[in-house]
Amino acid sequence: MIPFDHYQARIDSVRERHPDLPYPQVMLLRLVTHIARGIQEHLDDLLQPYGLNATAWSVLMSIYSAPESTDNPSRVSQAVCLSRPHMTRLTDELVAGGWVERIPSPVDRRSVDIHMTEAGAQRVREIFPKVWQLYDTLTPPAECGDVDDLARALRAWTRHMEQCPSSATRTDGVKA
Repeated sequence: MIPFDHYQARIDSVRERHPDLPYPQVMLLRLVTHIARGIQEHLDDLLQPYGLNATAWSVLMSIYSAPESTDNPSRVSQAVCLSRPHMTRLTDELVAGGWVERIPSPVDRRSVDIHMTEAGAQRVREIFPKVWQLYDTLTPPAECGDVDDLARALRAWTRHMEQCPSSATRTDGVKA
């Protein structure tokens, strides 16, 4: 992972040429992106011995946490921000690895659901302590403030962001 100082220097360079740059907002968004990328890299490293990566783990968690550990592929792909082709390829890999199976949907006979196998659920439960330890390691240290306060602030930011119109729904005719 490239150290954050690299991005800070680049942002500062742009700021020199464009003093109207909204510096606090740019820095905050870059920091959040950097943190998210770092979390993903750490998860990828942890999960690699299991033939997984952070994206596959997110899919497995979506299925594991669903009622009866069964979910619709479209809903899962939306929840973890995957395209349909990527979701299909990833599901194929998880099926081949014995993590999940495709089963006929009880609601729509034309579609299939993804169900976590008992072996997949057992392996997930075996991985949980390592993932939870990683989460604990990656959580901000005490000098960053209370983790619950930070989580509340991030939830509020998430709610705000969810209310912002996307580029597809903007009415000013300008594509973002």
